[in-house]
Amino acid sequence: MFFFVLSGYVLGLALERSREFVPYVIRRAFRILPIFILSVLFAYACVTMVRIEPPPSGVTEFFQRTFWPMPEAAQLIGNLTFQSSSINGPSWSIYPEIIGSLFLPVLVFAHSSVAPRWKWGIFAVCAAALAFSDYRLVLWFYCGFFLPGEMAKLMIKPLIRLAAFVVGYLIIRYVGEYAEYFKFKTIAPSAIGASMMIASVISSQSFMAWLSIAPLRFVGRVSYSFYLLHWPLFYLCWFAYMQTSFQQGFVGNFLVCILSIAAALAVSAATYALIELPAMKLGLRVSRWRPAAAKSSVVTTTD
Repeated sequence: MFFFVLSGYVLGLALERSREFVPYVIRRAFRILPIFILSVLFAYACVTMVRIEPPPSGVTEFFQRTFWPMPEAAQLIGNLTFQSSSINGPSWSIYPEIIGSLFLPVLVFAHSSVAPRWKWGIFAVCAAALAFSDYRLVLWFYCGFFLPGEMAKLMIKPLIRLAAFVVGYLIIRYVGEYAEYFKFKTIAPSAIGASMMIASVISSQSFMAWLSIAPLRFVGRVSYSFYLLHWPLFYLCWFAYMQTSFQQGFVGNFLVCILSIAAALAVSAATYALIELPAMKLGLRVSRWRPAAAKSSVVTTTD
């Protein structure tokens, strides 16, 4: 939930710099889809080629329900076309990310078309319309675009920033315990809580400056790959551990978690360098491409 709101904030900044819709959509497609497709195919290969049958008696009901029985090709197609996330569970969030990315340019344009004194009115009207629509999930992105900047104006003292961050975090934690995704009662409070946290950070360069240290910036860069690849890598680490004679139970679970985190960081660093960065650069080049005739026309007009 926090990720959706943060995405709205970051995308909003980009859209305010450039409101060209088609180039924006091209860049988003090249940013989101390559690793998503890779992660689903990788997860499918893992769970079909690396298996223990029947499932061991010691695994939890959740783990067994996730990886057994072996998935079929129809489930792979369903996951790749956003109809389900049965192959790679974390990929459920990619569809909301795409919907939010497509709606946000319209909302940013609406705000840029009115005087500052009308922005809260526009926000109230658009937010209400979204709340009663089938696309209420866009509220996560919309609040991320609009609320942090407005809230940050009120956070003039360190104590206010700290209180806003803590309260926002507690809201997110509470809602997360009882979340019913895509329901207004979940979306609205979590969007406000996440916006408070983001606002507290952007309100001052000195507040939580430790977030800019190199290790955390590295985690931030590879986080998208990490998020989508951690589940199949966790499964592989569990499978490898099951081939050993080491103790199972708490110690075994802890070791599998540590190994899977390390593996996910290493693989994510590689996929970021080899796939994500090249895809983003290609998307940027494609978004800037113009037919030769169009380029000639622009030059002539400029001259």
